[in-house]
Amino acid sequence: MLIPMLNKLIKEETPKRTPRPLTPFTLFIGSISYLGVGVLNPIMPALIEGRYGGTAFHVGLMYTTLATAQFIGSPVIGLLSDRYGRRLVLMFSLLGAAIAYTLMGIGGALWMMFAGWAIFGIADGTASSIFAYIADTATLKARTRAFAFMSAATGMGFTIGPIISARFASIDLAIPLYIVAATSVVGLVWAYWAMPETFPDNPRVARVSFRQLNPLSQLFVDWRNPHLRWLMLSFLLTTMTSIITSSNLAAMTNDLFGWQPQQIAPIFILMGVVEVLAQVSIVPVLLHFLREIQITSLGAIMLSIAFGLFGWFSLTGLPALVYIAAIVANIGTALVEVSLQGLMSKAVAPEAQGRIQGTYRATFALGRIIGPLWAGWLYQEISPAMPYWIGAGQMILVSILTWFAASKLQHKGNAQ
Repeated sequence: MLIPMLNKLIKEETPKRTPRPLTPFTLFIGSISYLGVGVLNPIMPALIEGRYGGTAFHVGLMYTTLATAQFIGSPVIGLLSDRYGRRLVLMFSLLGAAIAYTLMGIGGALWMMFAGWAIFGIADGTASSIFAYIADTATLKARTRAFAFMSAATGMGFTIGPIISARFASIDLAIPLYIVAATSVVGLVWAYWAMPETFPDNPRVARVSFRQLNPLSQLFVDWRNPHLRWLMLSFLLTTMTSIITSSNLAAMTNDLFGWQPQQIAPIFILMGVVEVLAQVSIVPVLLHFLREIQITSLGAIMLSIAFGLFGWFSLTGLPALVYIAAIVANIGTALVEVSLQGLMSKAVAPEAQGRIQGTYRATFALGRIIGPLWAGWLYQEISPAMPYWIGAGQMILVSILTWFAASKLQHKGNAQ
């Protein structure tokens, strides 16, 4: 009953033979695309430091390894899906995830953890493939709304993952990793039997050269597109800002105010729940009244206000400030990310949907590489409040950049 209701909400007007964008299969794939990251977040220190004798530096390096591998692999995976279709590339990505998390579960040495997550990152086309599937099957008008529901599904992985870890890690730290591998196998089998190919042969990329497999060359292709340049820069700055809460907030609350994990964890649970709710409720409603560019600008302003509150919290330690900031920040993040993804998808032709989803994921990964390093330097060398003040300024800049993008998109006729 839920799936037909969601498809009705996005007002599909596609021929009957065209697959629906939101089905139990697509929502399941979306929910497991980042399940492994959600599982590993709470148990990473126990695995790296406790089981394999690593340090906090190695924990941070694990996340850098994943982001770097995704940055390298995402544009390539996206291009390959434009050449060989969504179904084949999705199955390849699910197979890569199953192998990667099985290796990490087997473990035995620290390098196996790094190797497993590098394999996952390089082959990680699950999210980009399923979003390309959505772009193939949803009408242009309904696409961003469909992206919002799918983004909520992917966000569920971050919520379910810690629950799995809490339930099974006390038995054995490897069990949550094997569960992730098993869900990837389920997704692979389901895709083989049930997933139709939504990208016809006719508009596909004719061939893929070795030069095109260079991830930087793919990013430069999209950067040279005047309809994409400001959107890509806006998304990069947004990711660099939003990652500050994940990489720095726990350390800041502990260093300045002595907060313990039981005080910090509710903030992150709240963030995840708020972002998912915003994606399934606030974004679809706003799309009835505002264009994507306007929603992006609104979300950027909300993020700027939220990071100003985070900075104020670092000076005062008032718990109410951090909770209000967390709510405002994650509503703003949902508005910006979903709207920018929809705008980027609409700015390119049907035969480039896989590539643009790869570019979106690579830009996301690049922001997750730069953001923690930049925030960490500001935190250590200037003041604990400075990453948040700078983040607030970056989001003001994003609200300005989106209007540069608006003029290009209106000229092209793609701003809805």
